Amino acid sequence: METDGGGWTVIQRRDGYSQQSNFFVSWLSYKRGFGDLTRDFWLGNEKIHALTSQDEYRLYINLEDFNDQSRFVIYEWFFITNEQTKYTLNLGRYMPSSTGGDSLYYNRGMRFTTRDQDNDQSMSGQCAENYKSGWWHAGCTLANLNGLYLRGNDSTATGIFWNNWLGAKYSLKSCAIKVRPTSFNSEMLS
Repeated sequence: METDGGGWTVIQRRDGYSQQSNFFVSWLSYKRGFGDLTRDFWLGNEKIHALTSQDEYRLYINLEDFNDQSRFVIYEWFFITNEQTKYTLNLGRYMPSSTGGDSLYYNRGMRFTTRDQDNDQSMSGQCAENYKSGWWHAGCTLANLNGLYLRGNDSTATGIFWNNWLGAKYSLKSCAIKVRPTSFNSEMLS
């Protein structure tokens, strides 16, 4: 992708395609990955773990609303652990050049949770069920990029949201999660 000099691997994409992938799926689906790589997809927790365990990776998130306004978020480094430790989310510092706010600070160190594997810290229900998504829910979340594809304002907070930008009750038009090695130099592509 041609974001910030290129070299990014997209690990998740959501957009308003006519045939959208269902992201309210099982642990096994998130483990293996699902969707259409040219449209909506989740690469797969096993693949994301394998990728991010071979080098230090930066995390870049694109966000877009239904007014065609966009924001981006960068974390200095990112990796997830293996299945034995429930694909725990590890994030470096939120980069000050980011424009979307740090909605993942609450999710650092959280284990991945799905509708059929409750690994969140909520005492009042299961976050994957409440937010209709697999994610690194804490108790529960300020970011839900795997939520239902809704359109803009939504009273349920089950859509694709980034709380620090438009709040939990605004479902985004699109988002993409990308990674690349922190050692990447765009001259490598020349």
